[in-house]
Amino acid sequence: MKKFWEGVLAFGPLICLVISIACIVLVYVALFVMVIHAEIIGADPDEFSSMLLGIFGIVMTIGWLSFSFITIVFSMIDMFVFCVYACTNPNLETGTKVLWCFLFVLFQCITYPIYWCIYKRKEKKSEDIHKITY
Repeated sequence: MKKFWEGVLAFGPLICLVISIACIVLVYVALFVMVIHAEIIGADPDEFSSMLLGIFGIVMTIGWLSFSFITIVFSMIDMFVFCVYACTNPNLETGTKVLWCFLFVLFQCITYPIYWCIYKRKEKKSEDIHKITY
């Protein structure tokens, strides 16, 4: 079960980032459809524009605050956790540990899943290792 939660940690920021971008794009698409609809039915431009600005402001604020905040918090937690994983990994040399920590800081959402796939996914449990060696 630990590997599952490490995978959630690794892919969480990337998924949150994709969801936040999708929400922002969907808001623009919805506004475009509403403008086209208003033009077709001949709605009053003043009344329609104030309604559009209100909806746009509310949805964008909710989208940016929720998903962007979650993405940032997720990335900060992951940066710390994966730097600890890299520094405590006995299979890595010192230079490689420093390189991974540097990559975690610079390319956060991309390097967490890569590190997880290379090192953590294939990691054996300590009980499995003892069963094999004895």
